[in-house]
Amino acid sequence: MPFGRDCLKVAEEYLSQQAWVEPKTLETWREEMARKVEEAVATVQREPAPDPYQEKWFALASTHLDEMHGERD
Repeated sequence: MPFGRDCLKVAEEYLSQQAWVEPKTLETWREEMARKVEEAVATVQREPAPDPYQEKWFALASTHLDEMHGERD
């Protein structure tokens, strides 16, 4: 089986081969998902950028893995 295949296309092909969905339904789903992605991108682009002087950011979300745990302010 080849690597790097588009998982969405593989899923669409499988659904079609099994006759579980009609091509028109797949097209409607694709259009709906594209619209949702575009809406999400537009929402994020309207949000203010993070302020590095106000945000506390750490590379590790789990503080118990941080070598400097307990040594910060």
